[in-house]
Amino acid sequence: MSKEKRNKDNDVSLGHRHYWTDTQGHAHRVVFDDKTLEKPRATWVVLVTVTIVALVAGVVLITTLHKPTGARPFVQERAEAATFALAQTVVAGVESGATTIAAGWNDEFFLGDAAGVSLFEATGQKLESWSFDEPEAPTALAFVSDEENVANGLLLVAFKDKVKYLQFSLDQVVPATGRGDAALPGGADEETESNNAVVRTAARGALGAPKTLLVKTGADIRGLDSSGERLFVADYAAARVWRYSLKKLYALEPGADEPSPDCELGAPDEARGYPGLKPTFPRNFCATYDRKRSALFVANPGLFRIDAFDPETGAWSSENSWSRTPGASNAFRGASNPIAVVAGGDQFLVAESGVFVDEQTNTRYSPFRLFSESGEWLADVGGDFLAPSNYERLSVAALAAARDFKRFYALNVDGSVDVWERR
Repeated sequence: MSKEKRNKDNDVSLGHRHYWTDTQGHAHRVVFDDKTLEKPRATWVVLVTVTIVALVAGVVLITTLHKPTGARPFVQERAEAATFALAQTVVAGVESGATTIAAGWNDEFFLGDAAGVSLFEATGQKLESWSFDEPEAPTALAFVSDEENVANGLLLVAFKDKVKYLQFSLDQVVPATGRGDAALPGGADEETESNNAVVRTAARGALGAPKTLLVKTGADIRGLDSSGERLFVADYAAARVWRYSLKKLYALEPGADEPSPDCELGAPDEARGYPGLKPTFPRNFCATYDRKRSALFVANPGLFRIDAFDPETGAWSSENSWSRTPGASNAFRGASNPIAVVAGGDQFLVAESGVFVDEQTNTRYSPFRLFSESGEWLADVGGDFLAPSNYERLSVAALAAARDFKRFYALNVDGSVDVWERR
């Protein structure tokens, strides 16, 4: 063995190959003296010892960073993102063939099926139901509370090519007086009354019978929302979102000609490089009006996008839209995703059609994902929910969220509703 460099202490350095770093980041140098070099067996013992120490340090480091959990790998959440836990699964819509869902006041949700529309508490208790005298189940629902008078609400119900509505008001509902009556419609228990808070509910608050608001020949309406002044209709047949003035629609006389939309949203714009809307998922075509940003967000699953539009002009907003990033580990996945989006403060909750399993890494990904305003992935929702018994049945049909974003409801294609509560 040749000696590369001799220093004043007669020690021999074997060069940079024999530097190693421990788990604390400290560098170490293996140094041999002349006597060691004259004994090859001793030299090999030292080399083997150093190698074993380095291997052990590497194993300790890897084990520390990746503790085994006994489950398949799952994408970790970002600390600043909202987190949700599954509260309960409501199976009331399974036998009735529920087709669409909307969040109501507080802890209520509306569920549409062949019989009409039913109102449920988040616990699954049925509160009320309404018949709309239609041969088929609703294709879309939206509940809108009045900005100026939150006691008033409007339930929008689509049936293929028409939209009907049901008005609500709590003005005529007598508040509950005792704690035992807290669940009564429009009621508040003693504690909430003392805090000047009112628990609002749509049960028994409907004014009159459902009325027809709009008929659009040839349409296949799969999504609805309203800003309070405008009605947004997501038409799957045309791959467009139509905007109407609610004031004009209310003023229509019986038998009047079919009204024309005030604005068209979602057409391709070659000059700006916008490819247009491609819903591709017949059961759901989600359009959500975001009051905070005064923008309409539309799920565009055919292109793995969330697209934003100016509700005034109908123009596509490139700065507020975002799309799948090729190769990114946290981008939209699957063949028809995302199918739904709802806004909650500074975040967006996006639903994909079901649990995605990466066959190469054997990793399960939740169908519910949180994104920032700019489309940056924040978290996957419900990692502990992805047991085989759950993810094999999960196939999301529609999504709705409470206005305060403390709860969201996921309607599955089997009619069950998963209720998630914010932690």
